[in-house]
Amino acid sequence: MNSISPALVAAGFAVTVLALGPVASTEPGRRFGAWFRNLGGAYRLVLVLGFTALVFGTSFAYDVSPVTIQTVIFGSVVGLTVHVVSRILSDRLSND
Repeated sequence: MNSISPALVAAGFAVTVLALGPVASTEPGRRFGAWFRNLGGAYRLVLVLGFTALVFGTSFAYDVSPVTIQTVIFGSVVGLTVHVVSRILSDRLSND
């Protein structure tokens, strides 16, 4: 695949929005969030870099195109942006 797939953008967006919203509100999601916040900065960095290595290692092992990964990441960044903007707007509107 050498072109951006709207389905993969949507998949990255949906997974990110679900993970930051409804899934984060569940009991396991709250426990994971608390555990992650209690980690020191170095451990967080190791965890994030380990996840990144896992994603890219898997992509090389299964010959996934870089465009595919970039497309999903783009959808995730859009989802993260929507989440942050909605939280900012929600906080501002609730304080008025």
